[in-house]
Amino acid sequence: MSIFVQNQHGHSLELCPEVIGEGAEGRIYRVLAPLPYHEKVVKLYKDIPKAQALADKIRYLILHQPRLREPDSVIFPEQLIYQNGQFAGFLMALAPGEADLNALCHLKLPTRLGPEWQSRYDRHTRAGMQNRMKVCYNLAATVNEIHRSRRFTFVDIKPENVRLRLDGKISMVDIDSIAISDGYELLFPAEKFTQEYSPAEFKELNLREDLISETWDRFSLSVILYKILFGIHPYAGTTRGQYSHLNTNEQKIAEGLFPQGEKKAHFETIPEPHQRFKELPRDLRQLFMNTFEHGHYLPARRASAQDWCKALSKKQARPYLLRRRASKKNTSPKPVSYRPASSTSHATKGLLPALLIFAGLVFAAIAAVNNKYERQMEEMYRKYGHQKVKAELTAFQEKMHLVNNPNFDAVWDFEAEKVTWVMKNKKMGLVDKNGQALTEIKYDWANHFRSGLALVRQDGKYGFINVKGEEVIPLIYENAFDFQGYVAMVKKNGKTLYINREGKVLPNVYHVGEYRENRATFKRKGLWGYLDENGTEVVLPSYDYAYPFHENRAVVNYFGKYGYIDQNGTMRLAPQFDYAESFSGGKARVRIGNDTFWIDWDGQRTSPPEGF
Repeated sequence: MSIFVQNQHGHSLELCPEVIGEGAEGRIYRVLAPLPYHEKVVKLYKDIPKAQALADKIRYLILHQPRLREPDSVIFPEQLIYQNGQFAGFLMALAPGEADLNALCHLKLPTRLGPEWQSRYDRHTRAGMQNRMKVCYNLAATVNEIHRSRRFTFVDIKPENVRLRLDGKISMVDIDSIAISDGYELLFPAEKFTQEYSPAEFKELNLREDLISETWDRFSLSVILYKILFGIHPYAGTTRGQYSHLNTNEQKIAEGLFPQGEKKAHFETIPEPHQRFKELPRDLRQLFMNTFEHGHYLPARRASAQDWCKALSKKQARPYLLRRRASKKNTSPKPVSYRPASSTSHATKGLLPALLIFAGLVFAAIAAVNNKYERQMEEMYRKYGHQKVKAELTAFQEKMHLVNNPNFDAVWDFEAEKVTWVMKNKKMGLVDKNGQALTEIKYDWANHFRSGLALVRQDGKYGFINVKGEEVIPLIYENAFDFQGYVAMVKKNGKTLYINREGKVLPNVYHVGEYRENRATFKRKGLWGYLDENGTEVVLPSYDYAYPFHENRAVVNYFGKYGYIDQNGTMRLAPQFDYAESFSGGKARVRIGNDTFWIDWDGQRTSPPEGF
């Protein structure tokens, strides 16, 4: 028997009773009638009373969905759906795709996918790897578009929530579980997350209360890309010693046990697919290392979706092939085992000639490496000039001096102020370029320096230190975010506050946004204005909403219409648009009614940028 519901306009919809998709919260049904809705589906929540709390969130998603280059790359809600007078779910487009992305995340494709799929995504062919790269790029590009809105963090990105077509195009679903903010304050929390795709900080954050940074999504995205390329989770492997009790990927994520990183020696066995990592192009390897190794303690170091787009677009232009490994017939791949350094072999007879031959090969290899190094240095001198190369070489030598210091377990790259973070026994401290301690090695976590101050955490409390290692803002906050120019957001006793660089609370300011072009949005008594980099109000709060500056123009909302102001607060284009985007390259996309078009700085219609 058909199911009957009503949309937000009061129109009746007939649904096919057969469930075409089901999750923990709801079921998906096709729309049978009326005819214009044939390509639509409806998600009905299982727990209708509990779903009432989601109505405002779904309404927000309907009103604020960003304009995407590929409209079906993210399936947003389109209409609210009611049943028996109660909010019950939402209408959305049917996501195209013959499979979900999980099909590419294992060593073999499901047999139900025909030979065309098997051939197109074969990891051992140039075309197959190229097509997998295309899928990776499409996923990264979609995540990047959503992140650019500065409103949404997926939190629960996983292959099962991505539909895949044979041509490599993707559609992301389950968007109602996304976290929504206004850029500064959590508006609607994420509904769930999946631990094996979540970064280590998932244990410390409260999903229902804390503002989740997009650095969370960076980790999830990188896990999926690794699985697409290698068919295995990046943390898969059997650990030993002090970590021998860790059995799940999420446990190894929490400890930063990436098999390609510095803790590689803690693995008893590393599955064979990981061995192909070193055959990946260097820039892609580095993005994975930034995410899983350096980003374990410094989330801001994780590769962004935009970073992946840049790197993957180059690989699509210049194809490459992971070398196929020779294997004996009827022999399945075996994990690579690592023996403790103390292990010795009893087969020592006849080794001397072999060792002499090996030594000769080593010296020949060193000579070849030196020649290659000299050629690379000559190329760098030619391309960048003596001073820059000398500076890069000096920085490398200084870092290696610290890396070889037995007092440190890990060393990060130098900050601009010639200081760096080091680690010992899972604690972090600040040292200068000579390894002299500027702080005790006592912090549980630390971030990069921003505006001369670095955010640190010890025993669950946050504060800030300067480049001299002085705690200029004491560690008294339950949560804190990096300084954006003059202002930082902190949380104390459950209350969100904004402080200046001296640690003083800014009075009567309720929200402060990210600094762009020396301006930051702020909110007071429900209206928005702008601060300069010193925290001075340069545009008084008078707008219903205000967006960051781009190219000396900012979008503002005034009584439901959008316009543009300059950094002095002068209205350059009067509020007249129903939708408006920031300027980029002297052009911005706007909409009046159903008419979407591009304008220049003077508000005149112009052609869209290349690629649109």
